[in-house]
Amino acid sequence: MCSPRCRGIWRGSTCPTGSNGSDRSSRTSTPRSRRWSTNSPATTPRSSTSPSEARPTGASPSPSRALGTLPVNVVAPIRHYLQPDDTVPANIHVTDLLPAHRLGGLVDAAVIHGGQGTVQTACATGVPFVGMGLQPEQTWHVRACAARGNAIALSPKDAGAPGFLDAVRRVLTDPGIRQAADEVREAYEGADGAAATARLIEATLAA
Repeated sequence: MCSPRCRGIWRGSTCPTGSNGSDRSSRTSTPRSRRWSTNSPATTPRSSTSPSEARPTGASPSPSRALGTLPVNVVAPIRHYLQPDDTVPANIHVTDLLPAHRLGGLVDAAVIHGGQGTVQTACATGVPFVGMGLQPEQTWHVRACAARGNAIALSPKDAGAPGFLDAVRRVLTDPGIRQAADEVREAYEGADGAAATARLIEATLAA
């Protein structure tokens, strides 16, 4: 997992992230846990994230605990989900919501729930991702990208399970997934979404 520039993941409701090459991101041992509080500093090393789920008080969401076992830095815009006595592993950097479109080039992979905004942003910035759709349209988004090759689709039930970690490792290291993500980004660069939408609206009105 750890290359000369240690990789990371983005996990959460808004944006993808990766590794920053710091000493902290390069360790390979399981990070210690730390208590989260509203005073926790927001940091932006490279990393990845997924939505929060029901959990016992004082425990971190299971995807966070799982990602805490990997030699990556995780930017997690999940501050609004956490309780004051929740704890997260030391490599999970809790933030408020982040502007996903400004993180392209700063992250290696993402873990997202498949909403239109995060999927489109990951595609437009060439960030491969693990997606766990929570609603039918989110599941469709993720599966469409998985069919294209720039994402891996999982069930929310897989969050924190061994298959989840395997998927995260794959999007970080599989050259085929990385190439597909780059190809999707290049396709987005030549697209004019506003013009395409206008054409569709005009065609519908004219029919």
